[in-house]
Amino acid sequence: MEEVLKRTISTKSNANNNIRNVEVFVKFLSIGEIDTMNEKYHAELLIESKWLEDSQIIEYDPKINWNPKLYIENALPDVRENISYSISRYFDNTFVTETRYLKGSFWERLELQKFPLDIQELSVTIATKFHRSEVNLISNSVKKSSLDTEALNTFRDQQKLYELVKISETASYDLMNSNSRSLKIKFPKDRKQSIVEKTCQSKYVVTLFCSRRYGFYFINAYLLNFLITIISLTNFSIEIRRPQNRLSGTFTLILTSISFKWVTNRSLPAVSYMTSLDKYQIVNILYMCTLCVWHAAVATLDETSLRTRYDRISLLCFSILFILIHIFFTISLYLDYKDIKKLDILEYEYKKFTVNNSFTV
Repeated sequence: MEEVLKRTISTKSNANNNIRNVEVFVKFLSIGEIDTMNEKYHAELLIESKWLEDSQIIEYDPKINWNPKLYIENALPDVRENISYSISRYFDNTFVTETRYLKGSFWERLELQKFPLDIQELSVTIATKFHRSEVNLISNSVKKSSLDTEALNTFRDQQKLYELVKISETASYDLMNSNSRSLKIKFPKDRKQSIVEKTCQSKYVVTLFCSRRYGFYFINAYLLNFLITIISLTNFSIEIRRPQNRLSGTFTLILTSISFKWVTNRSLPAVSYMTSLDKYQIVNILYMCTLCVWHAAVATLDETSLRTRYDRISLLCFSILFILIHIFFTISLYLDYKDIKKLDILEYEYKKFTVNNSFTV
């Protein structure tokens, strides 16, 4: 323990005097409901921030003494916060530790392109009001940010929570990469190029991972859509002389699929892109619309034998198309599932090497 403290103090003494390092430690005490619809999650956190005080003080007052002015960037208004300060001394050096207990809701941008085989990041973003050249937020040299093991036992939701923790300098909702210094915007020729400088605030982002329990959606969404679509092929058993019966049956299935799609979308936020489930449902609807066009077109043929022949050929073609569509989506879902398996492997490696502190994300 003493060797770690000596190394920490030595590192601080050799650092640039213009930049003050603040060591941050985050522990997720509990994870509550993950609200996909409103893109937020409920959590209870412990955040410790430690920095070297220049002067020898007996009591710390944030209004008088230097303070890094930390705040939680993605905390929602309902978050309750309790802050306390303590002083510790090692080898004639005085350290101030700020301890925060937070409980409430935190905003998180959820990526749903691969829904329901999506992997979500639950992060807390700690930022300072100082410029990056004045304050630098770094990981605690002794304590490693983590998820409390009790939180895994008490977590009850439609998703699987992982112990894997990622530390980064940028949040998922940041517009620019942390390595970039500016964002260039190209205007029309009659205007000069303008550069929007990046807000150079130091951030410390701690991220957990969770994957959705997809069994419910495969049974109640994919399977039902599959059955509705395959039933549309049974309309070929109706005589060609009665196209109105074929069309009415297919129209009913299309309206059923559209209504079913609206029901499933109620559990997701309004996003500007399509999820994997959206693509599957829309392709099935377009498939049945194509069937309607065929049933209307085949009725215009005069010769009965010709209509019967073409109708049998179209049944074979639509059956092959149905199989190809589902082979494509099966491969797509398998590739999305592989990402979850990769996360499981990372979780295993994290648990295996976390004791030796030799694994990093």
